[in-house]
Amino acid sequence: MSLETAIILVAEYAFLGGSIKYIDQVYDEKIWSRAMAVILAVVSGLLMGYLVATDPASAAIFIAIVLGVALAKKIDNLPFMLGTLLVLGAPALYLTFVSQLSLNWGILFFLTMAGLFDEWGNDLYDQKKITGPLGRFFAYRSTMKLAVFAMPLLGVFSWSYFFAFLAFDISYVLIDWFSQPYIVRKKTAAPEIPVKFGRRWYDKFVVWRWHEIQS
Repeated sequence: MSLETAIILVAEYAFLGGSIKYIDQVYDEKIWSRAMAVILAVVSGLLMGYLVATDPASAAIFIAIVLGVALAKKIDNLPFMLGTLLVLGAPALYLTFVSQLSLNWGILFFLTMAGLFDEWGNDLYDQKKITGPLGRFFAYRSTMKLAVFAMPLLGVFSWSYFFAFLAFDISYVLIDWFSQPYIVRKKTAAPEIPVKFGRRWYDKFVVWRWHEIQS
């Protein structure tokens, strides 16, 4: 894979990660625009569908994510349903009329189980049933990261896919972080003592961003 292609791949994954978290926050936290969430669902669904149809490595990663979320029963709003339909429907049409996809079912099963394990663990973390290092491990859905990291080590994927997946995850986390001031603003009129996130610098950032939003 050329450097230019790898950079484009990283940018595509980053866009997808941020879009998914944006949609998540719109429906879970009731912030931002639902219309934008639907637009992002369509665009990201088509982009993910294109990657699934044309790239076997991306197909394994994204189908595993979709299956993991579906099995955990977390496709629970209209944009996610629409996005899932596009992710699976667009490749089906493409592969029917244009080309064929070579997919390693063993790798798909492995990544799907990693994604599903992350979803279960993340639920337990949200319910405060697991804490400490293990809780933080599942808070950031690290099983899937380790699974994707193993792929280039085993010679299955190139390293470009690991870095692209990191970009996906970093973008997802950044949208979560930057949404916190809006959530604080929605829940309280005077957040002099913000929600504690375990990082003093970020607590200060939340207060600063809240005042920025107010002004």
